[in-house]
Amino acid sequence: MHPAPSLVTSTTLTGMGFGLMAWLGMLQTGHPGWVAAVFAALAYALAGGGLLAARRPAARHRSLAAFAERQTAWHARETWLAVATLATFALYVAAWLVLDARTAALGWLVAALAVATVASTGMIYASQPAAPRWNTPLTPALFVAAALAGGALLAGSTLAAIWSLAALALLQTAYWLATGREGAGTGRRPGHGHVLALLGLTCAALLPLALLVALPFKHGLAALIVALHLSGMVALRWLFFADAGHAVGLPPEKG
Repeated sequence: MHPAPSLVTSTTLTGMGFGLMAWLGMLQTGHPGWVAAVFAALAYALAGGGLLAARRPAARHRSLAAFAERQTAWHARETWLAVATLATFALYVAAWLVLDARTAALGWLVAALAVATVASTGMIYASQPAAPRWNTPLTPALFVAAALAGGALLAGSTLAAIWSLAALALLQTAYWLATGREGAGTGRRPGHGHVLALLGLTCAALLPLALLVALPFKHGLAALIVALHLSGMVALRWLFFADAGHAVGLPPEKG
């Protein structure tokens, strides 16, 4: 099974965007207001770009029609949470820009909403009866870990990135062990699937983690680490959908 590129792109980018929002809300760093504008633009570009990619036919489960099903469908809950996160983050950034001040309570609310949005994205797939590999609590946990790892790297927080990348590596390994990954569904021989999985995990978490621990965090290194992480996440997310063993488009969900 070959996942739609729009699905891989949307879940990867939105995760990083909401992860960045979460860390900006939690860290409460002393950056000046103009830095807020840069961070906010990056977060909105990633989250917005991912949401736009999700509007493509292969990912129509995130359409505006989801609002009408908010009581029963995880994709509708994700839609509501995404709107709430974007609106709350706008207020948070506005106070940061105009008043050069941030309210801790509002920042933590942004973080909670952002994490809940990403978790609900993971639950969309964890609730699919047609994909047994996804039916585990590790699925939303893995989505959250990936979002927080990418967000921490973009926020430039070394300590947060180290812990988040370590958590991502552990959860990804646990997910593979729990689901008995054998390269099924990738359209390749199992050996090729394992190679891609190893490369993805190395680029997304292991190598960035090693570089952060061994070298001082400077702008050039930061750009390299973010590029490695993003490329690795694309590979891991592609495998996530490819291993599901069914066509990813508009599947039914449990509610």
